[in-house]
Amino acid sequence: MSVAAVTIRINYPKMLTMLRADNPDMGDGHAATEAKLLRRFRQLITYCLGLRLSPHLLQSVIDSMDVEITLFKGSINWTQSRIILLFNGQIKGGGHTPEDLFPLEQVTLWALQIALMIGIRSNKPEEYLLHYCPLTRYETTSSGHSSYLDIPGEACTIVRVTARATGDSSNTDRTPFYPVGQSMAKGSSTGVVTGQEIINDPLAALLFKTLTSRTQGGL
Repeated sequence: MSVAAVTIRINYPKMLTMLRADNPDMGDGHAATEAKLLRRFRQLITYCLGLRLSPHLLQSVIDSMDVEITLFKGSINWTQSRIILLFNGQIKGGGHTPEDLFPLEQVTLWALQIALMIGIRSNKPEEYLLHYCPLTRYETTSSGHSSYLDIPGEACTIVRVTARATGDSSNTDRTPFYPVGQSMAKGSSTGVVTGQEIINDPLAALLFKTLTSRTQGGL
C-alpha cells in the first residue's frame, strides 16, 4: 500500500476558536475538531481533482484521507501543536479490501503539492493565490483576499512530508521529504516557502509548475 503524510504546525487554541464558530453543530471535542479539518481537506481535494478523476476514483482518494492532531504534554503552544494529514487505506468505491489504487509516486506528489500550498508565502499573485490553510484560509478561491499580506500570522506552516510503501520489503522505511531547513524550505526555520525559494529550489519550482499547469485546483 502507498502511504503519504503531511505534518504541519498549527495554532491549536486559535484553531478551536475558529472551528467552534465555523461548525457549532459538530461540537468542539478532539474528534470533532479532527473531523472538521478533514472536511476542509476533502473539500480541497475535491476542488483540485474533481475534473481529473472519475467519480469513483475521486471518492477513493477522499475516503483514503484522515486527519490526526498530535498534542504534546504540558502547555499547548505554536511550535508543539501538530496536525498530520494522511493518504492511507485506499479502497475502491463500493469495495472493502484495501488496494493500491494510486502508486507511491502519485500520493507522494499530492502530499508535496498540499504542503507547498500550505507553506507558500509570496507577493507574486500567481504564487500567492496557491496558498491554502485549513485554519485561516480554507477557501479554494481567491475571494476576499488580495495579497500575501492577507495571510495571518496564525496560518499553518510545514514540518515535513513523508511517504512509504507498506508491505514492500524493498521500501519499508518512511522517507522524509523536507524536514524544514533541509530541502524545499531550504534556509527557512519557520516552515514557509518563499517566492525566492520557488525560483531557487528545484523541488519547490517543480511543484509550483505542476500546480499552475492545470485548470481548476491543479493537483
